[in-house]
Amino acid sequence: MGPITTQIALNTMLDVIWPILPLHILEQLAYV
Repeated sequence: MGPITTQIALNTMLDVIWPILPLHILEQLAYV
């Protein structure tokens, strides 16, 4: 696990999570 592998893992996590975050925020607003 070098710094390059960690960077790739972080980028992959962000790519997966980033599009989902706004959906969760919109859901929270919709339930209020």
